[in-house]
Amino acid sequence: MHRLLIAALAASAVSTFAAEPRWRDSLSERGVEIGLSAVAELLYSSTAHNWPARLDLSAASELDLGMLTGWSVLDNVYAFALPTVAWGEEEEWDWRGRIYMAWLKWDGSDKWNVLAGRYDPTWDFHSLPSTAPFLRLPSRTGGEFSPGSPGLLDLFPLSPPGVRFEIKPTRHVALQTAALLLESEYELHGRPALTFGDDTPRPLLLGEIAWRTTDEEVEKLGHFHTGLGGWLLTGKGDDSWGAYAFADATLHREAGSAEQGGSAFASASVAGASKRANDWRFAGGITWRGLIAQRDDDITAVAVIHERLGDQGSERTAWELLHRVPLAAESWLQFTVQHQGKDEWRVGLTLGFAR
Repeated sequence: MHRLLIAALAASAVSTFAAEPRWRDSLSERGVEIGLSAVAELLYSSTAHNWPARLDLSAASELDLGMLTGWSVLDNVYAFALPTVAWGEEEEWDWRGRIYMAWLKWDGSDKWNVLAGRYDPTWDFHSLPSTAPFLRLPSRTGGEFSPGSPGLLDLFPLSPPGVRFEIKPTRHVALQTAALLLESEYELHGRPALTFGDDTPRPLLLGEIAWRTTDEEVEKLGHFHTGLGGWLLTGKGDDSWGAYAFADATLHREAGSAEQGGSAFASASVAGASKRANDWRFAGGITWRGLIAQRDDDITAVAVIHERLGDQGSERTAWELLHRVPLAAESWLQFTVQHQGKDEWRVGLTLGFAR
């Protein structure tokens, strides 16, 4: 339990540092945006009979290079960096830091934008509003149970070198593609991405077309997102591929409120390779803000995943029920119950802060 205390104190320290907005306002006037976040998680596992703890800290920074330097040639060019520090059982109770993402982006048009650098495609591909409570870690990467991920990866977090290009031909339609260079430490569905006996990087290609409502429509009617996507991992006769479809929509909006109400999401994906049978994955759930009377800002959510690993012939159904209580404007406490399949249960809580 002393480990959870350490995690909570560290998260509290980040919250205290970020509570004073004046230094951030001063930086923002110069073209520098800073975001700080911390998540401390403690879950009890019924199979391991232990309380694995985890703490994640991150400090995102985005620089408007044109505003910062005053050079017109850098107008609409932005630099982004997201260093993270993790501590807990998965890190063998040691502190581990890394630059999770770092990239340059040109975003000077309403019709298209492009970025290059170390990039995690789960930020933009198959990203659904209703799955936000299920996303672990301040860096928005998917946890062990995360219906919001595209079913691509089991190893946290994916951020290889790559480029991403997005084009928006209409106000509702967006097409995006990305090319990433996977390295030896990455896995697909728990299998090593590099299986040739060497460490030669492999190119991962992704593409997605999506239809979504605009921000103005969300304020009035609620959101609706839907789309199709696919990916291809090539190299030396061992190509892997995948395809997915998703939808996320508002079900109900409380009268006179732009936030209270419920929404639902669903997705289906298939993945295969030349040397193994196909995997299938289905996910769906409901997220509701203000479900409990007099608790208008609480979030209650439930989600289910059913997946089959084709070459192993195994199937798994897992579900999670959670309830998030805001503690202040930027912090929250979340209670969760997970059924991981077979006889494994996990219960616990998460303390989070983001600003």
